[in-house]
Amino acid sequence: MRLLPFLLLVFVSEGLWGQAEFRAVGGPGAELGKAVVPHAEGAFLVATSKLEGSNVLRGYVAHFDADLEVDWTLLIPTSSLQEQVIDAWSSSAGVVSILTQTLDPTNGYTTVIHQLDSTGTFGDVVEPPTPPNFLPIKHVKWQGEMWLVGQMGNHPSAINLYSGEERPWGGVPGTYDKINDAMVVNGVLVSVGSRSQGDSTSTAIWGMYPLGQLAFERIDPDPQAGQWSEATALDLGEEVIRVIHSYETQNDDDSSLLHSLISLHPTTGAVTGI
Repeated sequence: MRLLPFLLLVFVSEGLWGQAEFRAVGGPGAELGKAVVPHAEGAFLVATSKLEGSNVLRGYVAHFDADLEVDWTLLIPTSSLQEQVIDAWSSSAGVVSILTQTLDPTNGYTTVIHQLDSTGTFGDVVEPPTPPNFLPIKHVKWQGEMWLVGQMGNHPSAINLYSGEERPWGGVPGTYDKINDAMVVNGVLVSVGSRSQGDSTSTAIWGMYPLGQLAFERIDPDPQAGQWSEATALDLGEEVIRVIHSYETQNDDDSSLLHSLISLHPTTGAVTGI
């Protein structure tokens, strides 16, 4: 069965909500949409495509014009059998930077950034100075520079895109800290994921000051969660940080997976609501 990624664009004009439109497009395999990057003359939809009948993963890009009609689609050229799209952002007018992760038997995981313009022409391909087997999950602008945030061994880490400087956190002895999402709020790098220790996995939320000190750490903040919980995404609301949190309850007879929103103070990380 073929899965179709979707594109939903909301136009804002003169501070008022305008028209919302929906578009769907399918590629040569099963696609998982990762990012929509709009620009003045259209938008890029960036996805990972699993080619039919194989385990090959390729980056897939669809470009839409200003009328939200499909302009072109293409696969990102690569020599790797597995290249997964992680994130994408606008690097200049009409140009998208696509963050991918490749895997090969010799070098393990490698981080790659592709440049692509609105005509479908590829530019530079860059391998940023990330440590071997670093697993990126997001790019952020922090301290006026671009950073890649991801997994390094048993702990999260942020890598400066240009200098390679590393800012790790978490990963205390006997634990495995996994990161799923990150964003910068008031100069603090806020990230979410989970901490595993023994037979339990708990939602984890971290805040990092610009110099690398831990601003806050919230582990297992929901008293309703049982032996397993995890934060998967976050966003900035009105005066709060909202975290999407999935969990199993403490009732052994109920194995249902539940979801909730955790609200945090944007500066102190204090839990203000669940």
